[in-house]
Amino acid sequence: MDGKVVGSAIRERVRPLLKEAAFTSFTDRRAWRPTQHTIDHVTLRSYNSYSAGALGCTSYSFTVEVGVFYRCFEPTLERPQDYHCTFRAILGKTIRQPFFATEWGPAQDRPEVLYVLPDGSNLDEVIEESTRLLQTQGLQFLDRYNDPDRASSSLMSERMSKGGFGSPMVMLPGNPGSIAWREAALKIGQLIMDNPRPVIEAAPVLHDS
Repeated sequence: MDGKVVGSAIRERVRPLLKEAAFTSFTDRRAWRPTQHTIDHVTLRSYNSYSAGALGCTSYSFTVEVGVFYRCFEPTLERPQDYHCTFRAILGKTIRQPFFATEWGPAQDRPEVLYVLPDGSNLDEVIEESTRLLQTQGLQFLDRYNDPDRASSSLMSERMSKGGFGSPMVMLPGNPGSIAWREAALKIGQLIMDNPRPVIEAAPVLHDS
C-alpha cells in the first residue's frame, strides 16, 4: 500500500464535495473556503510512522479535521493552518474498526482515526466514510461557526466537547474566562455589536458553576 494511493482517492472523491461546497483553494489533503469574515479549513491528516505506531494504526490512516479562522485576528493570512483556526473540530467516525494494535498487543478503536488497512482493501469504505463525515458533521460545523452571531452565541454558552463515535471533538479558543477566550469573544463580538464587553461579562458559561 502506498500513501499516494490514499491521497489520489481523496482528491478524486473528497475534493468534488468540497468544490461543491464553495472551497476554492486546495493542496493534496487540505482545502480552504473564504467567507465574509472567515476562512474555512479542511484537512485529512495522515500519521507519521511514530504516531501511527503509538495509536496502533497504519501510516495510511487519517483523521478528518475542520476549522474556522476569523480574519480579524490576522487579516493578511490567506491559508491558515489548523493551529491558526479560532474554532476546530475533529470528526467522529460512525463505523467500527477493530483493527488497532500496537507492539504490545490489541489497542482500542479510536473515533477520530479512519483506519486504512495495510493492503488498502477497505480504502473505498474509509473514503466513503470521510465524505459522509464532512457532509453530516464537518460542513455543518463550518456553517455554524463562520457566522459571527452563532459563533459569539456559542462562546457565551458552550464549552469544548470531547466527541466520540458519531460526534465531533469541538475545540473552542480557550476555556471560558481565559485570555484566549476573552480575546476571541471580544473580536468576534465586535463584528456584530459596538460594545460586546457587557455581554461577555454576563456570559452564562462564566457563571454556570
